[in-house]
Amino acid sequence: MSVDFPRAWEITRSVEREYHHNRCSYNTHGMLCDCDVLMKHPEQLDATFYGAGGRAIRAADEQPTSHGAGVSDE
Repeated sequence: MSVDFPRAWEITRSVEREYHHNRCSYNTHGMLCDCDVLMKHPEQLDATFYGAGGRAIRAADEQPTSHGAGVSDE
């Protein structure tokens, strides 16, 4: 499904620059990866949304909650 922004940076930085495409934004401008290193990472391709450290946040079929602080389900 996808990864959040902090996880995308973890994945990007975990791979040496030489393995990123020559035109990848990480190599050319030091920006977030836009090549296969991130786009074809297993966490991008399955049905779960991942956060920092590779922690699963939610499955694709779960609805995100919109509860604010101090709001209960009751």
